[in-house]
Amino acid sequence: MNYWSVIPAGAVDEPFLRLLDNGNLVLSDASASDGSGDYLWQSFDNITDTLLPEMKLGWNLRTGLKRNMTSWASEANPSSGQYTFSLEPPDAPQLILWKGSQKEFRWGPWNGERFSGSNEFKANAVFNPMFISSPEEVYYTYTVVDNSTLSRFIVTPEGAIQYLAWLDNQWTNLVTLQRDYCDNYGTCGPYGICYDSTVGNCRCLKGFRRNDSNPLDWTGGCSRTWNLSCGNGDGFVKYKGLKLPDNSRLLGNRSSNLEECERECLKNCSCMAFTRVDVHGNGGDCLLWFADLVDMKNYPSGGDVIYIRMAKAEIDAIARAEKRRRIVIAVGISVSTVCGLLILTFIGQYALRRRKERRRVYRDSGDGGPEEDLELPLLDIVAVADATNNFSFQNKVGQDPIKRKLVTWKTRFSIIMGIARGLLYLHEDSRLRIIHRDLKPSNILLDSEMNPKISDFGIAKTFTVENAGEMTNRIVGTYGYMSPEYAMKGHFSVKSDVFSFGVLLLEIVSGHKNWGFYHPDHNLNLVGHAWKLWTEGNAFGLVDVLMEEEFPLKEVLRCIQVGLLCVQQRPEDRPTMSSVVLMLGSETSDVPQPKEPGFSAESFAMSTDSSSSVKILNFSNDVTITALQSR
Repeated sequence: MNYWSVIPAGAVDEPFLRLLDNGNLVLSDASASDGSGDYLWQSFDNITDTLLPEMKLGWNLRTGLKRNMTSWASEANPSSGQYTFSLEPPDAPQLILWKGSQKEFRWGPWNGERFSGSNEFKANAVFNPMFISSPEEVYYTYTVVDNSTLSRFIVTPEGAIQYLAWLDNQWTNLVTLQRDYCDNYGTCGPYGICYDSTVGNCRCLKGFRRNDSNPLDWTGGCSRTWNLSCGNGDGFVKYKGLKLPDNSRLLGNRSSNLEECERECLKNCSCMAFTRVDVHGNGGDCLLWFADLVDMKNYPSGGDVIYIRMAKAEIDAIARAEKRRRIVIAVGISVSTVCGLLILTFIGQYALRRRKERRRVYRDSGDGGPEEDLELPLLDIVAVADATNNFSFQNKVGQDPIKRKLVTWKTRFSIIMGIARGLLYLHEDSRLRIIHRDLKPSNILLDSEMNPKISDFGIAKTFTVENAGEMTNRIVGTYGYMSPEYAMKGHFSVKSDVFSFGVLLLEIVSGHKNWGFYHPDHNLNLVGHAWKLWTEGNAFGLVDVLMEEEFPLKEVLRCIQVGLLCVQQRPEDRPTMSSVVLMLGSETSDVPQPKEPGFSAESFAMSTDSSSSVKILNFSNDVTITALQSR
C-alpha cells in the first residue's frame, strides 16, 4: 500500500486539507478561525520541475525556506534530476540554472522591470512576471493574462526552461528561455562580451585585449590595456546595452544616486564596476562588482548600463578618440550636404526641362493640353537632413532594435494582409496579370500609415490564364526569396511569387531575414528553422522576441502555418494567393498541414538542365542577381 505524509509546522487539532483553485494543496487547522491565513503546510512550498502561476520561486527570509525548481531525472522518472533553477542571492537577486554545482545559464540581476539581459521575463501578451522583495520574502512569480489559459514553467530533464500553455488539447511550448549560444554561462571569459549569438563571436570590452590567440577558445577572456593605479586618476567608463555581469553586491538596502555609487566604488580599490538599478522598488539601488566581470552579453534591445573602472591613460585615450570621431562626423555631414545639394539641383533641372518639353508638345499638338506650369514639389537639403537626422540609418523602419518594438503585431499583420491582397490583385484581378518575380522586403514600400505597396516591377512578367507558367534561361531574383523550381530550372509561375510571399511572412513574424539566419543548434535558414519549430510543436518560438505587446495567439499561429504552406517544396502544394487571403482573413477557414519546405538548408547545390547552365552567386539579400554561363 502506498501512502503520502507531511510534517506540519505546528500542532494540529482539526487537520483540514484543501485543494485551492490555483492548484495549491494546503493543510490548515479547521479549529483556527475559518481555516485561512498561514498554512501549516502547502504544496506550493515544495516545487518540483513545474512553476504554476502564484507559486513563489525564492526565499522566505523569516523561516529560511528556499524554494527551487528541480528537473526530473528523465521524462519517465520523476525523481530529482541534475538541473536546478533558483533565485539567488536574496540581496541582489538573479535567476540561475545549475547543473549540479556548475552555473549553466543566468538571468539577472533584477532591475525593477525585468532580469538583466532578458525580455522573456518582462510583461507580455501571455503572462505578467512579478518580483517581490520585502523584509520577509524575496521571490519571483507570475500571473496569466487570460485566466482561462492553463500555463506553467518547467525545467526539462535536459535543462531547458520552457513556458508551456494548454492549447488545442496539448501542452504547447511558447517560450524557451535559452535561445542562443550567448546564453551559456561565461562564454567569453572575464571582460569578454558575446555578440550576435554566433559561436565564437566574442569581443573584448573597449580598453581590454584578448588573452588567448585561439579564435574558438575565449575561456581566458580579456585583460586591461592599461593597468589600474588606485588613487592616481582612475575613473569610470559607461557601457550600454549589456547583460549585467555576475557576482554583484548590493550597497546597503537603501536608495542611492549615481554619484553616491561612484564615490563608494572609487574609494575601494577592489571595486571594478558599479551601476544603479531598482532592485527593491525603492527608487534605485547601488550594485557594485569586486571581481572580474564575467558572463556579459551584448543586448541592445534589453540590456543595461554599467560603469567600469578604467586607468587614467585609457580614459584620456577614449576622450581623444571621441574628439576625432566628432571631427569626422562634422566633415562627413558637410560632404553629404554638398552631395545632396548636387543631387537635388540635378533633379530640379531635369524636372524643369521635362515640364518645358511637355508644354511645348502640348502647344505643337494643339490638343488643348494644359498650359500652366505644373509644380513639382521640391524640398531643400536642410529640410531633408533635418527630417532624417542627416540620413541616419537609425531611422530605417525595423533597423534600431528599440524602435523595432513599435512595430506591433497589429501593424505586422496589416502589412502581411496588404502584401497578400496586392499579390492577389496582380495575379487575378489586374487587366495585365503579372508575376512579380522579385518579391522581397526592399521591394515593399510603406507609406506614412504603414500601408504596404509592392514596388520594382523591373523583372516582372505578364501572363494569361492559358500561359500561367514559363521557362527562362535568364534567372534573375534575390537569394533567399526565389522558389526552388525557379532557381534550379528557370520555371516561374504565380506559385513563385507565393513562395517569396511565404518567406516574407515568416520574416515579418520572426523579425529575422531568411538567408544569413543563425541558430547555434543547426545550420538551417529561417524557413528551415520555422519548419523545425513547427514539427517540434514549438511554433511560437519563431515569434520576434522584441514584439512585447499583446497579440492573438491563434492569429499568429495561423500566419506561421500559412507561411509554411507557401514555402512548400512543390509548387502544386502551395496555395494560390486567393486561398492565402482567405486563410489569413478568416478564423473559420480550414488551414491544411504544411509539408516540408524547399531551400531549408543554409546552402544548396545548383542543378542544370540541357539548354543552359545557370549559377546563382551568394550575394546579400538586397541584391538582385543575374549570372549566366555559355551553353
